[in-house]
Amino acid sequence: MTQHTPKARYFLAASAFVLAGLLLMAIHLRGGFDRSADASLVVTSDTITLMTAKTRPKEEAVFVLDSVNEALLIYTLSLRGNQGRLELADRVNLADVFRARRSGN
Repeated sequence: MTQHTPKARYFLAASAFVLAGLLLMAIHLRGGFDRSADASLVVTSDTITLMTAKTRPKEEAVFVLDSVNEALLIYTLSLRGNQGRLELADRVNLADVFRARRSGN
């Protein structure tokens, strides 16, 4: 019986890895993992960078980084049926943010 113990351990370990792989595959196929950042969701021009991200069900955010005006504009896009609604959610003056950070505020 002791001669079969190493083989049984290797077989059990291999089975565990196979089952773990199948479990991860099943979770992934059902959409169980959060979507990670995708470079196709980012568009950069000379002074403007756009990025989109899903923020809530049926809602996405569009982040606009304007390097000339040192501003970050955040728009929300509500997706309802065939129509969408784009609204400015926030505007952040990045010069003020960095100045406040440097001064310790």
